[in-house]
Amino acid sequence: MGQLALDKIAEAVDWGTATQLVKVEGFYVFGGRRPNNEASSRLLIIKVQKDKKEDRPLFSIVKPKTIGATPPPRYMHTLDYAAKLGLVVIYGGRNDFLPRNQILSDVWILKLHNLEW
Repeated sequence: MGQLALDKIAEAVDWGTATQLVKVEGFYVFGGRRPNNEASSRLLIIKVQKDKKEDRPLFSIVKPKTIGATPPPRYMHTLDYAAKLGLVVIYGGRNDFLPRNQILSDVWILKLHNLEW
């Protein structure tokens, strides 16, 4: 999907009501490499709030509980937000620790209203 198409989707979303589609707001991060270079299947949400005392952003990391089977460990994948549908889509990646098919070409969808895979 090109940048122009993403811009059109962003314009079409009513961001005032879009938060109702998301159980936990924040920046979603899935997978990656661990310090020993193994692939991860961990889902994290980086939440940003305002520290009213200091008038600056305050960051916290949440490891949410999800419903359903979690995608296999991976890195070098894409994670895209489909705002109108309230979904996060994970595509592909790689996992060098797999015995075969180390390059992944699968698609996983996370429903943001209930965090179900």
